[in-house]
Amino acid sequence: MRALKIIFIGVMMMALTHCARQPRAAKQPHKLTIHGDTRIDNYYWLRERDNPRVTKYLEAENAYRERVMRRTKDFESGLFEEMKSRIKQDDASVPVKRDDYWYYVRFEEGAEYPIFCRKKGSLQDKEEVLLDVNDLAKGHDFCRVRGFKTSPDHRIVSFAV
Repeated sequence: MRALKIIFIGVMMMALTHCARQPRAAKQPHKLTIHGDTRIDNYYWLRERDNPRVTKYLEAENAYRERVMRRTKDFESGLFEEMKSRIKQDDASVPVKRDDYWYYVRFEEGAEYPIFCRKKGSLQDKEEVLLDVNDLAKGHDFCRVRGFKTSPDHRIVSFAV
């Protein structure tokens, strides 16, 4: 019975030690009032991207994640590669006809982002690339295009980046 208590205490100490190393964001109440409704956001300070304290906290979170997830690194890599192998790299959406144009989105093998295209007349006609997000993303870590639309007369394209 005594040995069981010692084991239990040892396990609890290890758990507490492990939890103690987990970073905790400091609570700093910040009052937000919108439309007459006031609420407190204790973590509003984390929005300050240039604050060295925020950077230090996020680096500690990332280091903690690396430490905790270290055992699953090989599994994560294998799972990612398997998922990637099941996705068709050079895929395209089903073309949608609007007036005399066929609009579609396609992906090229080895490229990360979509290419917005259209063909006038028939699907056998020459392709017109309206927006290649891969070109737009050059020099950036990440790029997302939303709300891609063409004007009713098909002369103007709009989108959000």
